[in-house]
Amino acid sequence: MARKHDETYKLIFSQRAAIEELVRNFVGEGVADELDFDTLEELRAGDSLPPVLPVTVYNGRPRWRAPTDISELIGPVPPPLSRYLPKARHLLLDLQRIGERDPSPMDLVTSLGRAEGEPSPENLRKVIRDLVRRFPGSEFAELRSALSTWLAGAAEAWQIPEEEVARIQTLTEDDTMWERVSEMRDQVHRDGVRKGLEQGLEQGRRAEGRALVGRLATRKFGAETAERLSRVVEDIADPERFAEIADAIIDCDSDVELFAQVGG
Repeated sequence: MARKHDETYKLIFSQRAAIEELVRNFVGEGVADELDFDTLEELRAGDSLPPVLPVTVYNGRPRWRAPTDISELIGPVPPPLSRYLPKARHLLLDLQRIGERDPSPMDLVTSLGRAEGEPSPENLRKVIRDLVRRFPGSEFAELRSALSTWLAGAAEAWQIPEEEVARIQTLTEDDTMWERVSEMRDQVHRDGVRKGLEQGLEQGRRAEGRALVGRLATRKFGAETAERLSRVVEDIADPERFAEIADAIIDCDSDVELFAQVGG
């Protein structure tokens, strides 16, 4: 793989969530249950050396055919020496083949394999959108940042235009806004708030909702689309509707598709 592409994979797999998904889905639940992924140390006490998991991430188009154990790379030796041959097997993540697996698994490694298998802007948007929804909130901010960096390096190798990359990267950057819109849905339904105060909060939420969807539309589709959308949301008062429009901005691949869903 290209050097920048290679380096960004290292960045992804330096994240706790990525390591845990790799171990659970490609090594085994039993092993994962014995590890503390916050420290990456074995839970059992003792003086023995810590376990090591060698991993090779391969995204080449040809199927991997090289040995996965160092002992297979050593030529014939006399029998007395054979007992001393080193053995060290590594876990192979052949992303092209992993991406061809049953489409139901949505783990991180399989998702990256699907991106490698079909590196089109449309498929990348779908993969990144799914990953962002699986890893929301501040807890996974570093992982989403790593995914954004990986996308930039991969897109350069795949010769995807920069403007397309920028649009896809917004999916990794704006999830806190989705959370805020979701909170707006709940706030309006809370009990125990005086009517006057509720009306004042409602006005503030309308202004916030318009600002949020305007920012999202600008970052994904440009200022002209945002301006047109501002006329659509001008008279909206229902926070649920703002949330639906925000969802549409995330899901739609073009402004034509967006306005087909929200009107205007």
